[in-house]
Amino acid sequence: MVYPPAALASALQFSQSESDSNAENPLGASQLIASTKRVIRPNGRHDGEKLLIQFLERYLQITFQGCQPGYGRCDDLILFAGGRDSQGRASTLAVPGSILLLPHQQAKDICQQKIEASERAFSRNGHH
Repeated sequence: MVYPPAALASALQFSQSESDSNAENPLGASQLIASTKRVIRPNGRHDGEKLLIQFLERYLQITFQGCQPGYGRCDDLILFAGGRDSQGRASTLAVPGSILLLPHQQAKDICQQKIEASERAFSRNGHH
């Protein structure tokens, strides 16, 4: 089942410290992963982290590679695999975490357009 991003965002809110008056704020992409690390499994992955990665990959139709925090200056970034060179190495592409607030099809289209542009760039340069 695919959950709409608004439902995920509202379900994954947290209270800030007492000094911030306990205001509710949605998590950034890197904070989502950090906050979901609850139970350590033998393979080193946390259940919450695996669930979030699986959601991102299915929802955006990407191969997740990581998150890059914006440190409050800009959006956190979701990093994912793009085009591949002749040796099979993938380029890394990024979209802002706020992409999860867009309509599902629009968010998927943005990611797919980035992947296709990356693949074209590799093909043009003789890397593919």
